[in-house]
Amino acid sequence: KYIDLSNKPQSFLDLNKVNDDSFKIIYGTDKDGNNAEWKASCPVLEDRKNKVRIFDSGKICDYLEENYKPAVLAKNPEQDVPGGDAFFKLIGVVKKIKENNGGMQDTEELINKYKESMSKIDAYLGELSGDAVYLNKTKDISLRDIQLIPMLHASAIHSQQFLNINVTNDKSEYKNVSKYLNYVYKQQFFIDNNYLDEDS
Repeated sequence: KYIDLSNKPQSFLDLNKVNDDSFKIIYGTDKDGNNAEWKASCPVLEDRKNKVRIFDSGKICDYLEENYKPAVLAKNPEQDVPGGDAFFKLIGVVKKIKENNGGMQDTEELINKYKESMSKIDAYLGELSGDAVYLNKTKDISLRDIQLIPMLHASAIHSQQFLNINVTNDKSEYKNVSKYLNYVYKQQFFIDNNYLDEDS
């Protein structure tokens, strides 16, 4: 169900409250492994059949893979993708810049950590060969790609906006990330579901 993100209905804001429906509530986790506070963000998965509500994109992917195992998706990569935390490190940079009212003071270390994560993803994607396109090193998309693509896309947008770093053009220092994203941008599933840059 789609909602107006600029005017979220109360029924959506109340989804994380334990009520008479007896839904099991699953949150994302922070860097210390504790439940992360839900801030009425999207997406949210409500599985009415199994009475489960999930408030984290990664946990949603894991849940769907475990419980529904869609045949149209290929298997996930055998190992975690290095640098998968790049988006969250970039969010740390953006928050600091906003705290500084647009200033860049005390951001150098945060920016370097973000760049290190991006370089790790770039190196991993650089290992793809032949017809391999996606993270599982095949030409068939996996759930891990579906989890990572929105984060990488948002990282590309905010890198340009706040750091003047273009991730996706032909001069990008992250050439493999650029190749990966530009391939994704041409796929029908992305065209059909993409959001505007200002909504990222």
